[in-house]
Amino acid sequence: MATVYLREGGWTDSSGAEVGSEYSEERRSFRTTQVFHPPSRHHFRSGLSMELDDSTWQLEQHELERCLIGYVADVRRFGSYLMQMHVNDLWHLEGSVHVYDRSKNHYVFLFERVGDMHRIVDNGPCAIQGALLIVDYWKPDLVLDRLIFNKMMIWVQLYGLPLECFTEEAGVRLGRAIGEVVKVDIDSLMPRNIRFLRLRVWVSLDKPLISGFFLKFPDGQQYWISCRYE
Repeated sequence: MATVYLREGGWTDSSGAEVGSEYSEERRSFRTTQVFHPPSRHHFRSGLSMELDDSTWQLEQHELERCLIGYVADVRRFGSYLMQMHVNDLWHLEGSVHVYDRSKNHYVFLFERVGDMHRIVDNGPCAIQGALLIVDYWKPDLVLDRLIFNKMMIWVQLYGLPLECFTEEAGVRLGRAIGEVVKVDIDSLMPRNIRFLRLRVWVSLDKPLISGFFLKFPDGQQYWISCRYE
């Protein structure tokens, strides 16, 4: 007896206002979460179950490993051609980058140089016509329409700290007021930056960024530490 699998059905959304126009490419050229919403009973569908061998899965992986997945956190949708012009103007790469493909507000960027790709991720989100563009690395088995960017990684500067707090340990503990600390940017060479402490932090997109927090000093006094986001 054949095995029957249940599959989610849904609408194909081809509408929506877009900024710019589409063009046909000659080549089929953060922290993210893929979510599954349980469908209602009338949306269940029966059908065949298909499999692919490993060699077929791996055909495109050599290119996808040089790709970033982008998400525009805005109600507007930017066409591929307009997005291409913006990233060419903003990213200042040593090699080239191509808008490999897009689906709604998700984009796939193919990089000529891997070093450029790592630098763009390290720099964090950027603004395109006032809309926030968030990027992250491609991961196997990723389905764009199920992908939700619920966090992003940003740099934040802490001002008003005493000199004793310019350490990695202090940065990790203080950064928890903002989000999950990934890196504390401490100068290893003299002269060191003592104007602010710079942190790389994961922040949630559904929560507002804090403008600062109070820090209790050893003498019992509390002082305001301000946060400035890059």
